Amino acid sequence: MDYAFEFIVSNGGLHKEEDYPYLMEEGTCDVRKEEMEAVTITGYNDVPQDDEQSLLRALARQPLGVAMEASGRDSQFYIGGVFCGSCGASLGHGARAPTAAVGYGSSKGIDYVIVKEAT
Repeated sequence: MDYAFEFIVSNGGLHKEEDYPYLMEEGTCDVRKEEMEAVTITGYNDVPQDDEQSLLRALARQPLGVAMEASGRDSQFYIGGVFCGSCGASLGHGARAPTAAVGYGSSKGIDYVIVKEAT
């Protein structure tokens, strides 16, 4: 994800899909970029891996871009609610699900992080 954040910083932002749709054809960049900006960032920080307290502190301030290893059976058959299945730890070349962590809480003694799949 660092590459995506670096791209956003170095290019001054991203466009809305409706303003600058992907056309699946070769073309040129739209020079009206400044008129269509949807989001900008000036930098980013990585939360240390496997550091739950740092994750919760960062999440209390804003949504976070996160990657989940999603090639396991539990992930593939997940349909809703608090996910209690096993997660893999290999994000190198396996199936990854780009998601946004948007909150956290506790239910019936189970702590959880609320994630939304990127669409």
